[in-house]
Amino acid sequence: MLKWGAIILIILLVLILSYETFLILKMRNKIVTLKTIKEKMYVLSDKINALDMHDKENVYNILLETAIELIPGASKGSILTLEEDGLFHYKALIGYSEKIKNLTLKKEEIFSYKINNFTKTVLINDPRKLDEKIVEKSKIDTLKKYEALDIKCIISSPIYVDKKFVGIINVDGINESKGFDKEDIYIMNYIKNELQLALKTSSIQSSLRYFANVDELTGVFNRRYVKQLFEREIENIKITGQSCVIVSMDIDNFKRINDTYGHSAGDTALRIFSTILKQNIRNTDIYGRLSGDEFALLLRNISKEKAEEKMEDIRQHLIGNNIGSIRLCFSYGIYYLDKDNMLSVEEILDDADKKMYKYKNKVKKEKVKQYKDVIEL
Repeated sequence: MLKWGAIILIILLVLILSYETFLILKMRNKIVTLKTIKEKMYVLSDKINALDMHDKENVYNILLETAIELIPGASKGSILTLEEDGLFHYKALIGYSEKIKNLTLKKEEIFSYKINNFTKTVLINDPRKLDEKIVEKSKIDTLKKYEALDIKCIISSPIYVDKKFVGIINVDGINESKGFDKEDIYIMNYIKNELQLALKTSSIQSSLRYFANVDELTGVFNRRYVKQLFEREIENIKITGQSCVIVSMDIDNFKRINDTYGHSAGDTALRIFSTILKQNIRNTDIYGRLSGDEFALLLRNISKEKAEEKMEDIRQHLIGNNIGSIRLCFSYGIYYLDKDNMLSVEEILDDADKKMYKYKNKVKKEKVKQYKDVIEL
């Protein structure tokens, strides 16, 4: 009897040791997996920081690639964001036709909304059955056309930035023998948290870059950034042999506006002028506020004559914009730049300034002459 008791005890001890060994190995694997994820996230963060944050498509593609790479069994995926129209738009796709990006989905057509209202990560087996119940038939037909329903399981996780829901990330598996499990959900949540942090960090960095380059009052580029952009354009002209026109501008009677109506009126004049300027130039042109009421504009691939026509057109669009009894207008000076007429940015702006003040004095003399002529009559 004692012998059998000892045997049973030994078996129990072996089972306990085996289970503990299993748990230790499982924990080691988890630690290795988390270490791998952490290393990938560092790389991910570096990639995101190196991108232009206005290029959101590349950011989302990198995020999705990382998730698919780290979750075993994942081979496809998508990121959808909730836009101002209240619909979900595909922003990144891996393993699917890009034509699917033409589709938009209502929140009621998203399975994670149906399951838990985007509150946590969900695992869905055989998602096609659920899709066919909640998604409009025309959209199902489109998904079938581009073979987007040949998936066996999905892990879908909501993305939040500063507690604000911004979208969902889906990773999809197509192998029936290798579905997702709770461990994969754990990994997905870890990845998602890192992704949310990366998005928040990139958003902060993007905002910092924006405020470092933009004039707070008018919303146009500031002096430092305008000079940087002009310098790049000068270097580009040296290489390509193209040309541009740089225009120096300031608002007429700006001191009088401030003295008569106060600095808030002067701020209004600056904002009006900035808005009119922005509305009447091309997307390829560069403009900004240098200081006070002084602005600069770079017009690419345009003759001096066409540039003058453009400035007069902007002047016409300012008609009717008055600050009290003072008509809002501006003076300008033009410098034509090509590979045979190269100067530094400071020299160009200085030359354009001189031409602008020459123009301003000419206008003043003409007004004085017109006034004298009226008096003589």
